[in-house]
Amino acid sequence: MKKVFFLLLICLGVTGWAQFNFQFGGGVPQRQEPIRLGIDSQDIFLGETVTFQIQVSVDEASNDKVVIPDFPESQDYTVVAQPPATGTSSFTSIVNGKRTESRTTNTTYSYQITPKRIGQVTLPSMTIKIGSKTYRTQEVPITVRKAEKLDDLKVTMTVSNPSCYVGESVMLNWRWEIARDVKDFQFSLPVLEMDAFSYPEIEPKIDQSRRNEYLWIPLASGNRLLGHKRSGPGGSTIIEFSQPMVTKRAGEFELPSSVVICAVYDERAGRQQRRRGGWPFDDDDFPSFFGPARPTRRVSVQSDPVKFTVKELPTAGRPKSFSGIVGKCSLMTMADPLEVSVGDPIQLTLQLSGPAYLETVKLPSLTGQEDLASRFKISGEDDPGVVEGDVKKFTRILRANDANVKEIPAIEISYFDSETGKYEIARSPAIPLQVQAAKQVTAQDAEGLRVGGAVAAAPKMESEVKVREGGLVNNYSARELLVNERLKTKSLLKSPLGLAVVAGMPLIYLIVLGIGWLRSAGLSDPAAAASRRAGGRCMNMIDAAEKSNDALSGVLDALRQYLGAKLHMTGDALTFGDVQEPLKSRGVGDELLDELKDLFARCEESRYAGGGSLDGATACRRARELVKKLENLKLKP
Repeated sequence: MKKVFFLLLICLGVTGWAQFNFQFGGGVPQRQEPIRLGIDSQDIFLGETVTFQIQVSVDEASNDKVVIPDFPESQDYTVVAQPPATGTSSFTSIVNGKRTESRTTNTTYSYQITPKRIGQVTLPSMTIKIGSKTYRTQEVPITVRKAEKLDDLKVTMTVSNPSCYVGESVMLNWRWEIARDVKDFQFSLPVLEMDAFSYPEIEPKIDQSRRNEYLWIPLASGNRLLGHKRSGPGGSTIIEFSQPMVTKRAGEFELPSSVVICAVYDERAGRQQRRRGGWPFDDDDFPSFFGPARPTRRVSVQSDPVKFTVKELPTAGRPKSFSGIVGKCSLMTMADPLEVSVGDPIQLTLQLSGPAYLETVKLPSLTGQEDLASRFKISGEDDPGVVEGDVKKFTRILRANDANVKEIPAIEISYFDSETGKYEIARSPAIPLQVQAAKQVTAQDAEGLRVGGAVAAAPKMESEVKVREGGLVNNYSARELLVNERLKTKSLLKSPLGLAVVAGMPLIYLIVLGIGWLRSAGLSDPAAAASRRAGGRCMNMIDAAEKSNDALSGVLDALRQYLGAKLHMTGDALTFGDVQEPLKSRGVGDELLDELKDLFARCEESRYAGGGSLDGATACRRARELVKKLENLKLKP
């Protein structure tokens, strides 16, 4: 999809006047206007998101401070501000042989604008202060058109449960039926911007044997969701994708329509283009070499809005131990070992199942289980749990208080059953235990003289120690048998071996001291040690990936582990969104971040969607270059 980005001149007022100054003869302006506006398009569909930008330029020598207000809110559109981007530019002029140089700091403020009604929507003017001067931008009109209804393109949005309770998880599901050729599609999902709900991130589950059936769904917000495509009736294609949603407050809601904007092939568009004169070239389809390109036009298709009801949890009958879990819930427990002594650790595994979305489910503290807490010491309460299929597993460590403990009592979790509308108890069965008293080791136990609780007779030795008055006697008492071997310093220094000993001992001491210091430094901050070794390990992983059959997946794993070590994060499932802000705060520039983002996207495309537009050798080369650049930056802690 082609986007035309153009600049709008600004009505700038500095005490009522705009000053422009040009250098005649050279045709180059002596100074650039300090504020410029930019927008993707002023003719869009309802639900489509456009990027509106304000660029402010300040001469570095002036040290002027920029004050820009928050973007005005309106009932006509929603606005999401993006982090500002800063860059520098230089300008050199030579007039009558005199050379003048200046440097300018350019800060771009970006806003994602999504209109909420059809017709003309106007982005208001804003007052911006640069130093002691005040400027006012012009208003920007946008024409918003209604989405089309096409029989061969249909979008449907549904909710797994249209009526639920606060705190309950539901799934938002989308289905796109396609019965014609399309290209360059993008979804706008305004429902994901509603503050009445939260939208937890999930790690996509991929069936590696069917990777070619997956594709990324680009969103207008810049994010993306993983979709699944399959064949539909009559040769059509069906694309489906989902997003979990957790309700935060009660009320009657209308989930806004979802919109897909794409380009479709249409001969009418070709005739209109030829009447207008057309384009001399088409970068996408190379008409100048392969013949005329198939004409396309942009269309917008939207789903119907969805009514959604969220009810408050009833206060009647709510137990004090309510866990906050809403939905069906069941609990199973396992323990190992089952035969222990008092104080021995017992690993208790709790498997919780039932809620539609388990990632946000937390296990209440077991110290609130009075029967359990009175019999056992409980530790490991900070374990967040791990989702495995349809269950979430938690691990706790128990230690029996005394030998009278015969079982691990039933664990009870109070939850709200959204189907029955009542508070229920999920109860695990008790687990039998055999607990023995802790054995106390005595000196007689150590000598092996205690058998079956009674003192055993000492075995008879061949030669027993006898008591002798006067104590022990020396084997030799004659002084003449003793040899004077007093060490003299002079004789030691004359010997090569002596010199080696005298000089070597301090050296060995220093070496041992240095090794100890290095070891203690590494142990005191293992994360810093891992960060220092991350570069070398990443290069080794890239070398291994280059020799494998799936180089792009190997490169993705290498970059995740490297960035995880550098940023002190868990690297197994890192995305570019996880590391963007930490890297930027550590001094990584926008250009390097863009390179990293592109490489992440290419590698993830290969892993999750199959294929990919990047070969393994190129991916490995780019990854090595990126790691070298990051290593040279010496990332700030």
